[in-house]
Amino acid sequence: MKPIRITIHQRVFLFIVATLSIFAAMESAQAARAVPGGWTPYTVDLALGTSSRLQCNKDADHQQYIVSGYAGLPTDKDIRPHLLSCSLFWTSKDSTLEPVTLEGSATVHNTNPGQTFTCPENQVLVGIDFLFKKDDDKVAASYSCQVISAKLEHTKVMSGGQKGETSVDTSQPSGEMGNSYLYCGVGSVAVGGRFDTWKNTAQLVCASLAAEGQTIETGAILRHFGNESYAGLGECAASLSDSAIVARSHVDDENGPTTYLCARYYQNESRMVLTGSASHHSIEDESEAGTFNCPSAAVMVGRSHEDDENGSTDYWCQSLGNKWGETAKLQNIKESPSKVEHRAMFDCSPGVMTGRYHLLDENGSSSVYCGELY
Repeated sequence: MKPIRITIHQRVFLFIVATLSIFAAMESAQAARAVPGGWTPYTVDLALGTSSRLQCNKDADHQQYIVSGYAGLPTDKDIRPHLLSCSLFWTSKDSTLEPVTLEGSATVHNTNPGQTFTCPENQVLVGIDFLFKKDDDKVAASYSCQVISAKLEHTKVMSGGQKGETSVDTSQPSGEMGNSYLYCGVGSVAVGGRFDTWKNTAQLVCASLAAEGQTIETGAILRHFGNESYAGLGECAASLSDSAIVARSHVDDENGPTTYLCARYYQNESRMVLTGSASHHSIEDESEAGTFNCPSAAVMVGRSHEDDENGSTDYWCQSLGNKWGETAKLQNIKESPSKVEHRAMFDCSPGVMTGRYHLLDENGSSSVYCGELY
């Protein structure tokens, strides 16, 4: 068998192919889908005698997330929605990000109503199962704990209560579980909690993350407003820089609570950053709003509403960029299934919110538009 000889022209051709392959790989890296820094597992219509399972890492799109907050959304019925916010965390040194990871598998710990629970040493909370007992309205909780790669310190208990409309301070008054907002704070994770009945104070046990010679970066922040008509959210970046809306919930009319999750987005373990200035869009009459979409390539970074359905709704939109200095693109923009506004929960994760549809009052139909960043 004769040896295969490669001519100079063939060598040039192979060199060009190899070079194009490298550039294609670089372009592929740039076009990678962004990962949201947080998301909100959510359960609705929980009557007495039912149970719920709220886990941070239940599918391929959500891994390495840790519980960072809780919100109880009160209603005047036996149906009591609630949610957990989950966040990614990163260590940062010299502008290099390394993800805080979970190790092994989660272990479940069952508790009785009113029992304060803290995960074993070096473990964090990655989910809570609630069981609402029929007879006495007691709440039994099962906590899922998992080993974390970072160190934990400064454990503290956060008590639940109604949150002020604009404050993000982590000090909270006492309050009922069904009317509570609990947020561990930037750089902190949940390591346990306490739930008794809907008449008693809910708590999260939180701990700050520590990494020698490094800072801790939080991927998302939970924003809760006890009254939508006074929910002056403005831009997410006012609370967490370079963040956009990934999820929103609302219960009852304009006097009911509204909760947002503002998330950062990461591409190839590099944080995407907001570019330019946010554009402000005001809709004078919410009941006739119809469809609102952010400008091309922009995502929703804030929302607020004033008064009832005849009042105004404001949106803030802005573009995100990657580490190559490119403005991120949006793909697969889709409208979510519609829901009645007074029982609405919209989660765009692993995408980002880009628009919204709404007509009439709280009994009217609402939906959102979600797109993937790449």
